Amino acid sequence: MENDTRMKSPRMISQRIDAVNRTYELRYVRCGKTTCHTCYNRGANFAGPPGHGPYWYLCATRKGRTVQMYVGKTLDTAKWMTPAGEIDWAAYNARSKKETSP
Repeated sequence: MENDTRMKSPRMISQRIDAVNRTYELRYVRCGKTTCHTCYNRGANFAGPPGHGPYWYLCATRKGRTVQMYVGKTLDTAKWMTPAGEIDWAAYNARSKKETSP
């Protein structure tokens, strides 16, 4: 993007739960907008929140790549899972296609 004044920073992980073939992470995220009072870094003495959230993410490896799926504000281990306990890649792919279509 041209003239993008947003500042990105590394995500802040506050909790991690390892499960079979997947990891759940509780993260604070930064939107990157310089006008955001929640997450814009205002110097070393800033004692505000570390960003928006915290939000839960499901992290798993698919075809050799790490995929991060948003779960929500509360941990719902059934989201993105099949009744057999496997990751429901078809549901995740269908949702991803809806978000990117016009």
